[in-house]
Amino acid sequence: MDLRERLEQVSSAGDPTEVGRWRNWADELRSARLEEIQRAFAALPALPTAESLRAIRIELNALRYVERLIESLDGKGAA
Repeated sequence: MDLRERLEQVSSAGDPTEVGRWRNWADELRSARLEEIQRAFAALPALPTAESLRAIRIELNALRYVERLIESLDGKGAA
């Protein structure tokens, strides 16, 4: 089962304990992604390379995915 589908099922079921458990997991994942983004920006050379910018873009895309997972838990995601 796809992770998004599982989270949508959890959100639809409305079990606050299960939603809270998944929300905590997603919040930890969000924090980890934000830390990686901060590290990537801190490590940028004065003249960023395509590789360093690509690494940041990958982290930003991962953060966007996590944010969408959180939205689905909060019932704000598109069905």
